[in-house]
Amino acid sequence: MQKIKRFLLIGIIISILFSSLMVITAEEMTAEEIINQRDNNEYIESIKAEAEMIIVSGGRRITKTMFILSDKKSALIEFTNPGDRGTKFLKREDNLYMFFPDAEDIVKISGHMLNQGMMGSDFSYQDIMESDKLTDLYDLKFLKKKS
Repeated sequence: MQKIKRFLLIGIIISILFSSLMVITAEEMTAEEIINQRDNNEYIESIKAEAEMIIVSGGRRITKTMFILSDKKSALIEFTNPGDRGTKFLKREDNLYMFFPDAEDIVKISGHMLNQGMMGSDFSYQDIMESDKLTDLYDLKFLKKKS
């Protein structure tokens, strides 16, 4: 029993020391360093994926499947589910285009339309197609540090 208590006490002390080091490290980081860590964890240089988006609205549940290709400057999403098969979204630099196979028409999305829900979802076109790092989009600084 004494060994268990001693082991538990050592574990608690190590945890407290480790937590203290983490807090000290976080306090010493600049705003840009913190966001860089976030960008490094979430930013994708390029991707090739198959994805499924489930949209729940009221009592309806809609499933959309898609194929995605993306790199730093461009992205292509092609819907593969039966109701939307062949519908494509292409992002090149800051331009976004939609192609609807039934209409055989290409539409450029711009301005306020970039903030509209894509395919009936809560994700805007800009959310889906955005690929910039936060450090490229914003100037970061601490306004006030906690004391």
